[in-house]
Amino acid sequence: MVPMLADPVTEVQQAVLPNNCVLAFGLPTTEEDFEASIRDQNRDYAKHYLAGWEQYRRNYACHVIAFTQRFLALGVQVISDLRGSDLPALFDRGSVVTLFTHWTATGIEFFDGTLPLSKVVESVPCAFAGVLDLCVCHPDELVALLLRDRPLCSVRYLSERASPVFWLTFYAALYSVLKLGRRTYTNAMTEVIIELRHQSANEK
Repeated sequence: MVPMLADPVTEVQQAVLPNNCVLAFGLPTTEEDFEASIRDQNRDYAKHYLAGWEQYRRNYACHVIAFTQRFLALGVQVISDLRGSDLPALFDRGSVVTLFTHWTATGIEFFDGTLPLSKVVESVPCAFAGVLDLCVCHPDELVALLLRDRPLCSVRYLSERASPVFWLTFYAALYSVLKLGRRTYTNAMTEVIIELRHQSANEK
């Protein structure tokens, strides 16, 4: 079953191409950075991989590295090792910004630590009228703050848990559809969801 994405409050009407999209990863992809994350009390995600780096590499890092090449080939602006301090600059680079990272009880995890929700909201320019796509688990509280304090921003998110591989596959399909042209981000996302549901139904 393909999870539903929440509808945005505003609709971005202009067509979007992959080069209008910024995909930013906030989690480590090398063994050295993984080990540093384990030692960092202000980071959480890597600590869930109790079997260590090899488990993390198999389930997350190797897939991010492989899919990054596909995203770049499609023209997507890919940012690795995103730091919280670099977040504001993303909104000058494209009309669609996707954060691919981890949610904790205290905020959103970035490469240099966890940023409180209030700071995440402050990082989004008040005038940003594009799409902020939150590929993190259970970001409902952040979404509520964004919709209240950044009403021009169209927010996409999922309130259910899904695997990193699922989302990497989803975005590869999404950017491929956008590459065809003449589609808004919302329309392309809807096409991909319908196709994934169709595939899921056929597999039953």
